[in-house]
Amino acid sequence: MRPDDLRRLIDTRPFRPFRMLVLEQTSYEIRQPEAALVGPSTVMFFEPVNAPNQIAVEREVIIALIHITRLERLGVSSLGNGAAS
Repeated sequence: MRPDDLRRLIDTRPFRPFRMLVLEQTSYEIRQPEAALVGPSTVMFFEPVNAPNQIAVEREVIIALIHITRLERLGVSSLGNGAAS
C-alpha cells in the first residue's frame, strides 16, 4: 500500500468510512478522517475501545503500510488489492 493511496481515501470529501484489512487477517475500521495519520511507511490511528465505566477510551494502533492488503468502503464492495481509486 502506498501512502498516497491511503491519504486519498482519508482526504475524500465528504469522508466515507472504510475498512483496512491487514496480512494477519485483522481488519480496522476508519470512521473519522481525524482518527488516522499516514506517514511514509506506517498509518497510526485511534480505535475506540468499549470499556465499562469509561466515557471515552481509545487505543493507538500503528500498522506498516506494506501489511495492508485491501481497503473496503463500508457499505459498498471492496476497492481491490490495495488500490484506492
